[in-house]
Amino acid sequence: MSFAANRRWVFIQAAEQQGALVRYGIIYGIGYALNYSILYVFVDRLHYAHFYVQAFGIVAVAAFVYLASNIYAFPSTSKRKQNP
Repeated sequence: MSFAANRRWVFIQAAEQQGALVRYGIIYGIGYALNYSILYVFVDRLHYAHFYVQAFGIVAVAAFVYLASNIYAFPSTSKRKQNP
């Protein structure tokens, strides 16, 4: 559902659905690992409050996923033509 919504309304891409789905899955996997790593380091190792670390993690991971999706999962047509 998230993939379809991002593909259709956020990044407005109509081509190569299967390749974009794989790239999107990779980005979300990295985002999950990034969120887990942030929590592990700052909560478990450095003993910061979970609430504040998770608040930071949500913003950081959302920014990463948006930027990575824009650049990698759903590149614009002009970017695809320049970088075959």
